[in-house]
Amino acid sequence: MAKNASDEALVTAVLESDVDAAAAALAQGASPSARDDEGESVLTLAVSEGEVELARLLIKHGADTPDPESGWTGLFLAAQAGEPEILELFLRREPDVDHRDWNRRTALHVAAAEGSAEIIEPLISAGFSVHARDSDDATPLLVACQHGELDIAQSLLALGAPADDADKEKTTPLMRAAGLGYGDLVRSLLKAGANRAAVDSKGRTAADHTRNEAVHQLLS
Repeated sequence: MAKNASDEALVTAVLESDVDAAAAALAQGASPSARDDEGESVLTLAVSEGEVELARLLIKHGADTPDPESGWTGLFLAAQAGEPEILELFLRREPDVDHRDWNRRTALHVAAAEGSAEIIEPLISAGFSVHARDSDDATPLLVACQHGELDIAQSLLALGAPADDADKEKTTPLMRAAGLGYGDLVRSLLKAGANRAAVDSKGRTAADHTRNEAVHQLLS
């Protein structure tokens, strides 16, 4: 929440997409980490709306610091927003590719769940690993399959993500896609060489995970 007049002016400027007013508020002493009445930081507001110039201004003034509760940095916000131009602002700053949030996720995990396919290659080129695992031992590919993100999953596979990397329950991306009835994802994973005979910690194959007849036929 904004705590003084300059902070309030900055929040208003960001909400109104007014770069000049934001710059003036910062010059008057506004905190680049000011928050609105809902507790959202001005950087979060700018990134979520794809406001490149506002994000650049806030970063210049030191807004990009990890959130003390979630562990998210501006790069995580950019990965979630899926905007390549916003993402590039953070990648230029040589980000810590090993930084994790509270759930042990990297920015690539976040992009896999909520971003866009066009930001996957820039993240991997910057050093983010397709082999990284979160607190459940899930890789970015498994996360993409969990969320039904076909284009993102295909990008990850094309950029070297192993099709059969399983989580701590030995659930593979193929099992996850099958269980959720994502036929197109199942086809893509099989094309990439996913092992339909693999079993999870309960001895179940991908075919055992699905109740979708069309998906079951793909796995037969």
